[in-house]
Amino acid sequence: MDSKKLKNVILKIKWLSFLAMGKTSPNPPVAAVITNSSGDILAFGNTQMVGFSHAEREAYRDLDQKISMGLDTQAESKQGHNLFVSLEPCTHTGKTPPCRDLVIERSPSKVMLGWKDPNPLVLSGDWEAYQKQGIEIRLHPLIAQSSYPFLHGFFQRIKKNRPWVWVKSAITSDGFYATHEPSNQPISSSESQFYLQMLRAKFDAIVVGPKTMQVDEPGLDFRLNEDDFHSKGEVSKIDFGKIAEFFSPGEQMLDSLFAESNAECYSEHVSNLNSYQPWRVFILKEGLEIASSFMEKQKALNERYGKKLCLFYLVTSSHKYGTPDLTHFSELSTLSDFPILKITDMDSDLFFKDLTNHGVNTVILEAGSFVWNFVKENLDVNDCILTIQSEKEWKEGKSFLGLNQFEKQIQYQVGPDLWQIEMKS
Repeated sequence: MDSKKLKNVILKIKWLSFLAMGKTSPNPPVAAVITNSSGDILAFGNTQMVGFSHAEREAYRDLDQKISMGLDTQAESKQGHNLFVSLEPCTHTGKTPPCRDLVIERSPSKVMLGWKDPNPLVLSGDWEAYQKQGIEIRLHPLIAQSSYPFLHGFFQRIKKNRPWVWVKSAITSDGFYATHEPSNQPISSSESQFYLQMLRAKFDAIVVGPKTMQVDEPGLDFRLNEDDFHSKGEVSKIDFGKIAEFFSPGEQMLDSLFAESNAECYSEHVSNLNSYQPWRVFILKEGLEIASSFMEKQKALNERYGKKLCLFYLVTSSHKYGTPDLTHFSELSTLSDFPILKITDMDSDLFFKDLTNHGVNTVILEAGSFVWNFVKENLDVNDCILTIQSEKEWKEGKSFLGLNQFEKQIQYQVGPDLWQIEMKS
């Protein structure tokens, strides 16, 4: 395959992975592309919502559909076809049959993979069955690179029993995320809003602390409208002259967010709005007042999306003894299918592990001081801190303490806002 055709395959894998991310968990967002022997793309697919087809089945379904429509695909595929997949086909029966069996049945000449599957249910690297059928199978580094940011959360959950964590805060030009007196004042610009919503769609859970819950009463759902799309800002990456790393999932994720969020992407997400809804996660503290308006908003969102996507955690001080009284929060039980989990303010590792029990591969923490202090000691390699710095100046307020904590920093200009991602690596 010549370099131009390979590039087309890699770009298609990246696009399909981006579209899948945010709606497949706990399954990984896998992409599959079928080419003819010359490298021309014949068909493609990606992983659907849990319980539905994996990427390989979607790609072969697409191929069969094109054949049934009388396209030239049938002749080309009979001459020998190749399969490119971002993650090794599964070998076990879950809610769908093993994809390995399907691939062997369809007998491509070559199978090019991005990554071996770390899931212990998968017989990873057991490729003898392919080889017995004369199928060449091997790993390809460019497929691995293009798919890594989308699969990284799945890898984290399987290998470390924790999600890929992003700590996000909107701040003023002088570094404040909130005023001293409680008030709901938007900070980031309208030019950033579309990308912020798209980022929300790509993650499995959005978390806020007690003060944000009380003051802002946020919805935390993924929502898009045409005005957001048309008002999105121009994006330019600020080059510090550093050599880009081959694998840098946080940077690659933002690169894809800005590059792939086009009209087709907007249309795809609007038409599948329910599929991209994240868990709405609220961290409580004792004595927190729960407004009836918050309850009504979350109830309406549960009804709109047809499922209870709220999770609640009560964080208590480690020096306090005895069992906290949950009577004060009993009304929240109507919003969730799961009980409130009680943890100490030293147990962010338990918090992350519990999120993985809900199939969360990726999580964004909308951070003020409470959330930052809760998780700062438990951030892992490749976890990210994202700040969206506006032109607004407050001169005084509450400073975001997570700013400039990690050495590796990448910046983007999004309209008037400066997006900075810091990575722990």
